[in-house]
Amino acid sequence: MWSSVQTVGRWVSQINQVFSRLLDRIEKMPQSRRLFVLFLVTYLCATPLMLGYAIADDPERLEKTDIPIFRDRVETILDGEWLYDDTEKITVTPPLINYLLVPAVLLGDTLIIWELWFTFFIFLSSVLLFYIIEPNFGTRSAISASMLFASSPFAFFTSVAMVQDDAIIVVFLLLAFLLLARLMWLSAAVVFGLGTMTKLFPALCAPLAFFGPKEIQTKLKVVCFGLGSALLISLPFILFAQEGFFQFIEFYLLGRQPTSSTQAFEEVSLITQRGMSFWKFLAVMGLVIPTGLLHGMLLISVVGIWAAVMKEKLDIQTGFLLCILSIFVFYSKIHFGYHLMILGLLIPHSYQNLSRLWSLFFVSLMAMIVHNSWRGYIPSVPNWLIFFLSLCIWVYWISWSVLLVKESSQSSESRPVQVNEDRHQSIFWMMGLSLCISVLLGLNRIV
Repeated sequence: MWSSVQTVGRWVSQINQVFSRLLDRIEKMPQSRRLFVLFLVTYLCATPLMLGYAIADDPERLEKTDIPIFRDRVETILDGEWLYDDTEKITVTPPLINYLLVPAVLLGDTLIIWELWFTFFIFLSSVLLFYIIEPNFGTRSAISASMLFASSPFAFFTSVAMVQDDAIIVVFLLLAFLLLARLMWLSAAVVFGLGTMTKLFPALCAPLAFFGPKEIQTKLKVVCFGLGSALLISLPFILFAQEGFFQFIEFYLLGRQPTSSTQAFEEVSLITQRGMSFWKFLAVMGLVIPTGLLHGMLLISVVGIWAAVMKEKLDIQTGFLLCILSIFVFYSKIHFGYHLMILGLLIPHSYQNLSRLWSLFFVSLMAMIVHNSWRGYIPSVPNWLIFFLSLCIWVYWISWSVLLVKESSQSSESRPVQVNEDRHQSIFWMMGLSLCISVLLGLNRIV
């Protein structure tokens, strides 16, 4: 028995050495080749699942996705009609994200094209994450962290299995974070404005760009650049499609179902509307927390974070993370792909502790179970177990919030920038497990 354990230990050690040598080679590559490696990792992990769906060729799959809704909006744009007034179904998203769907239709409008297009935004996010992490943690850590993000089950399951657009907003959030870290306040304000017109979540972090610069003149420019970029996108719809445009804001903020005499909209119950959030499964168990109360608590939380940053009790980067984490704690509607917004930015904070690093991987598996249960793909799982898993995920994000606040009170010099090699090796193991999950999910579609 002991000899078998020693043998396994030697195998693991040898594999870890291979991982380290591979990372050595990538680290020595020119920057363009490193980014190409990220591209390969992104699509390598997504390909088995793509192939599984392509081979299975389920004729009913299209109707189970949001592609018909995406297609309706894009065709309306290409026909030169108004997004909020002339679509067959009511549009309940900000305008810019619909324009970012146009290339998928122009490139062929097939399911695999949509999968490839959404996966491309995973790659872009991993590139931005590389540039965010490299200055403080070095090239080696930036490479491994970016590959972990690109290979995460959160990534390929969102872009391929769900065929969802959630990866798009991650690009705006990471780009804004990068610009804030480089003290490029005006550029960050523009990205926040455009990001808010893609999905509303960047609006929660946008005031942080105002608190960064010390000069009043620069602060006023930040406000003008941020509001101006958002207004530039939204003004035509405010003027010519006002009723429909403001309905999506009410849907996001208040959970109010939109209505129209000429457009279709599938009404869902309050519980179903909450997706896979903890508050949804709490409601399933019999306790329904009003949406207004939840969003009120979210607002109080975010305003408190803004105040802490303004008074310099929190740094801007920590404030950014806490604003995003507040979504997972208080927002009534959570979908699987939303987790991509926070995943990448937590990886650097996980390098201090292996358990933290592995927890980011295992929470993705728990979230997959909860998501599939919500969608009805695991009917045999009892409600109490799904509630327990959703509670664990909810507590997990709260624990991260507490941890970030505690760490922010330490001086920046005490934060480690030297990352132990076992962290990088663990990331390669997680990448291997993610690839295996993608293969198994792909085979499951065929079998």
